[in-house]
Amino acid sequence: MALWVSSNFLTSTLTRHVGMTDDVCAIQLPKEQEYMNTATTKAQNAQEKAIMTAMKAVVWMAKECIPLSKYSSLMNFLQAVEVPNIGQLKCSSAVSYCSYNTATDILGCFILFD
Repeated sequence: MALWVSSNFLTSTLTRHVGMTDDVCAIQLPKEQEYMNTATTKAQNAQEKAIMTAMKAVVWMAKECIPLSKYSSLMNFLQAVEVPNIGQLKCSSAVSYCSYNTATDILGCFILFD
C-alpha cells in the first residue's frame, strides 16, 4: 500500500496568504466608504444649492413678469458674476439646466403645488 503525503500544509497556505492584498483592501474599505460618503454629501449639497438658485431665479422672473425666454441669459449672467454653485447646473458640454425648457419645468412644479 502506498502512502500519499500532501504538500499543502497550513504554513504554506499562510505564507501565500500574506502576499495577497485582500486583507489590506478589507482594512481600508471602511475609511474609503467614509471618504466616498463625505464627497457625495458635498457634491449633493453644491448641486442642491445650484438648483435652489435656479428655482429662486424662476420665481423672481415670474414675480417681475420677465419672460422665461430670458432665463438662459440670466443664468449666463449669474455665471459671469460667479454666483456660488451656479456652475453645478452645467453637467457636461451637452447637458445644462440653463435652458428655457428647464425654466418652464421649474415653474410648472410650482404651479402643481400651488
